[in-house]
Amino acid sequence: MTTDLSEAQRELEDARQERAELDELIEGLEGQVRAGEAAEAEQRLVEQYSLQRLAQLRAQAAEQRVRDAEAAELARRREAALQEAHTALGAVSGAVLAEKYAAALAALDDLAAACKQRDESTRRHLAVFRELGMTEHSIEVGEERFEAGMWTADPIVTRVVARVAAAHGLRRLLKGMGSLGSVHALEVAVLGLPVREARNLDAGGRLPGALLRAVRRGNGEAA
Repeated sequence: MTTDLSEAQRELEDARQERAELDELIEGLEGQVRAGEAAEAEQRLVEQYSLQRLAQLRAQAAEQRVRDAEAAELARRREAALQEAHTALGAVSGAVLAEKYAAALAALDDLAAACKQRDESTRRHLAVFRELGMTEHSIEVGEERFEAGMWTADPIVTRVVARVAAAHGLRRLLKGMGSLGSVHALEVAVLGLPVREARNLDAGGRLPGALLRAVRRGNGEAA
């Protein structure tokens, strides 16, 4: 409630109290007149009747101020609610979502393209090795081992979608995706899971329990 409304309510309470006191006084004076004590009581009664009417008018005015103040407070709250809604919904407007959607598509497309390029390049070089009589089934580059079909686009992009779904509770999406199997090396790298923890992840769930807990921790949720 605003200060204006509170003040109007106090004024109304004061006016009602004043009127109640006058009503009580007038009732007593009227009793005196009925008892024959007319001389002084009648004069006071006339005075009190006029004061009573004034008190009634003041109470009516106070009641109107309260109604006006309540209407103003309601209008203020409605305007505030409207502004809050505009601000909150404007932050997730269709235009904003479209921009984020386009960015997400571009990022996923870039990820898928990189996975595809890695797989194709790995297969191409392994084919060359075989032509040269080399028996390697993988290629060591620094500390990393490249194997054909190891990081293909389909499962990796699916896991990105699953991470978002798990973090935001999109259970229908997760259900439709089915089991994702064991944790992927990229998830270990991105989420910073210890290797020993990654090895113990449940391979039967849609999103392994330890991975889901890590995702939730990353999103500030209770594990």
